Amino acid sequence: MRTVKRKALPPNAKKQTDLEGLCQAYTREKQRWLQHFQCWKRQPYLERPRTLRDEMVKQGYRSPNQLQARHWKLALNDAAETWDKYWQSIFVKVRLKISHQQVNPAYGSQSCPFCEFVDSRNRKGDRFQCLHCGHENASDRIAAQNYARRFGDPKDRAVYASPPSKNHSFR
Repeated sequence: MRTVKRKALPPNAKKQTDLEGLCQAYTREKQRWLQHFQCWKRQPYLERPRTLRDEMVKQGYRSPNQLQARHWKLALNDAAETWDKYWQSIFVKVRLKISHQQVNPAYGSQSCPFCEFVDSRNRKGDRFQCLHCGHENASDRIAAQNYARRFGDPKDRAVYASPPSKNHSFR
């Protein structure tokens, strides 16, 4: 069998305008769905846009852009993919900015992040109260503040100080 090369005929003017109108309506519908996904309530649908599509069909959804059902469903899936890829790119950017460094964990929940006074009596269970300046907070939060303060510091900033004098007043 021989194949014959033929020149493509120019599209019919009416079909050309119909196709352009369909493309513009599809773009508007996709933008509408992208705005729809910006609402936090709609975020779970990103993983399963078919669920949203089925709900919209049950509700008798009609496209405001006069698209047929197959076209607005494609616009919905396309918008869900676009929005999902957008969030994935954001997560990648955030991961690239996060740096990791080991810090000295010694006395993290026993040293005060404000006056740097270190004493084992500063911590009682899950509570922290500095014997020097009187600062109070949860011991886990104090440890996190100390680790954040030590991040990027080449020397250990945990300072050993003498216990406060008897005349010291707490704030």
